[in-house]
Amino acid sequence: MINKVDLPADRFENPSLENLKAKNFIFGKNGTGKTSISHAILKQYNDQFDIHLFEGFNSVVGDNHILDAISLGTKNASVQPLIEATQKELVEINKDLEPLDDQGTNTYSELQHIKEQVKQQKKSLDDCYIKSAKKIKNEHQKLVNNFNYNKNCFIKDIQLAHKLTTDEVKVQTSLLNQKVLGKVNEVHFPTIEPSKYLQAVNKILEAKLIKSALINFRSKEIRNGQDKG
Repeated sequence: MINKVDLPADRFENPSLENLKAKNFIFGKNGTGKTSISHAILKQYNDQFDIHLFEGFNSVVGDNHILDAISLGTKNASVQPLIEATQKELVEINKDLEPLDDQGTNTYSELQHIKEQVKQQKKSLDDCYIKSAKKIKNEHQKLVNNFNYNKNCFIKDIQLAHKLTTDEVKVQTSLLNQKVLGKVNEVHFPTIEPSKYLQAVNKILEAKLIKSALINFRSKEIRNGQDKG
């Protein structure tokens, strides 16, 4: 139901019509805005309601000046059989799209059958993803390097999958067949006691230095030990 209509601001003093009822009558002289109100209703509510405006017979008369309409309340002898035939076709179409009470088949039952097949195929794919992810996790852990490898990881890897060449197959096979390295001998390093180095450094720091003395000789000979006199 339409309760309010926004009006063009360039033609009306009031911005809107409010408090409308289920039935409303708008009347007035020519040029007072009746058509403008009709167009405002069409513009605002055309996407919500099926609205049709009658703007004189010129709007329903074609180029050949024949009235493109059927009088209400009377039957058109040429059109009525077509209407009834179309209505029968619609009834049959609706029956074909509805569930059946018996064991027959129609478009609806065929659609349900296809949906069930799609559901089964999705389940088969899901089971395949789970089994494949489990196999890769258990048998090729060193390749995936992921202890949480699951169905979602496998689905992501499918997008990166490609067919290997013969040489690539050989390389990958050799990687899979690599033997585990033997046990490596442990390397023992000497035990280092930092406390001993600390004590040695402290002794050096605590040692007292002897004051240097200057000795003067009378000659080079005396200094070199050559003077015996």
